[in-house]
Amino acid sequence: MKVSFGSWAFIFGPHASNPVGFADAVQQIARAGYDGVEISGFPPHVTLEEYASADARASLRRLLADSGLGISGYVPDLTFI
Repeated sequence: MKVSFGSWAFIFGPHASNPVGFADAVQQIARAGYDGVEISGFPPHVTLEEYASADARASLRRLLADSGLGISGYVPDLTFI
């Protein structure tokens, strides 16, 4: 069994007034011993606009690979609905 943690937890709730950036959230999740991350598609995390280029997506893959985390899911930004 593998366990993941949602990066959105670093954007909302107690972090709403001072969100933790995605790279820092990934480091904290990895240090806590989780196997993966559910990626938040809300700013300031992994939005389609922020990672529009192939180079940006490659850096995201490197960040996750270097942290040893897999991806359990992606939560899109649905605030436009």
